[in-house]
Amino acid sequence: MKDKEIGKIYETRDYEKFNKYEWNREINQNTLRKIEKSVQENGWKVEPIIVNKELGIYDGQHRWMYAKENNLPLYYIIIPDITREDCQRMNAVRTSWKNQDYINFYAMQGNVNYLYLANLDKEFKSFDYGVLLYAINKTTYGGGTLKLIQNGNFQCTANQYNEAIDKLDYLTNLFPYLKQIKGRRTQMCWAILFAYDLENVDKERLAKVIKENCNMINPPVDTDSALKELERIYNYNIKKKENIVYLLTEWKKSR
Repeated sequence: MKDKEIGKIYETRDYEKFNKYEWNREINQNTLRKIEKSVQENGWKVEPIIVNKELGIYDGQHRWMYAKENNLPLYYIIIPDITREDCQRMNAVRTSWKNQDYINFYAMQGNVNYLYLANLDKEFKSFDYGVLLYAINKTTYGGGTLKLIQNGNFQCTANQYNEAIDKLDYLTNLFPYLKQIKGRRTQMCWAILFAYDLENVDKERLAKVIKENCNMINPPVDTDSALKELERIYNYNIKKKENIVYLLTEWKKSR
C-alpha cells in the first residue's frame, strides 16, 4: 500500500512571513546557544518547523529565530488544523515547560485565573511561585499544584487576588529583613503569611519583631521550624497570657 502524503516540506529565507504567537513560549537564549553549538558540530541539520495555514509558528520558533539571525534556509511544514494545545504538547516533549510557560499560555488565551497569577508574578518579582500561590489560596507548593497549573485548572477569584496583593505588600515591606534570615525563605514566607491570617496575631507586632530580630532567627529547614522561630520572637516579653500565640499548634490543626 502506498503511503498517504499529508504534507510537504518547504524551504525559504523569507523569515518575516511567519507569525510568532504571543501565547507561545518566549525565545530562550539558552536554547539558541544549544542550537548554535549543534550547528558548529554538525552543520545546519534541523527538523522543519511546524506552522498553521496562516504561517503561525506552533513548533520551532527557536529554529526560526536562529535561521533568521544567521540567514540560513528555514524548512517548514504546514498543518492546517493544528491547535494551541498541540503546540503545548509538542513543546513540552521537546523541552519541559516551566511554570512561566504554562501561565503565559493560559493567560494569553484570556483565562482570568492565570491573568491574576501572571500579574502577581510581574508585580512581586521578589517571591517565587510557592509564595504567590500560598498568598492566593494557602496552598503549599507541590506536585498537585503544579499539575493544576499545567492542566489549566488553576483557580483564583477576584477576592483572592485582591487579598493576595495585601499579603504580598506586607511581605514586600519585610523583604530587606527576610534576606538576612538564612535557611528556606519560601517556608519562612509561608509561616509569616499563615500568622498574618490568624485573628489573634497583631500584624504590626509581627512585622516589628521580624525587623528587630531578623539576625537572631535560626535558619528554618521547613515550615514547622519557621513557625517555631516566629512564635518564639513574637511571644517574647508578652505579659498577658491571652496574647500569646501558638503558631505551630494552629498550623498543625489546619493541615
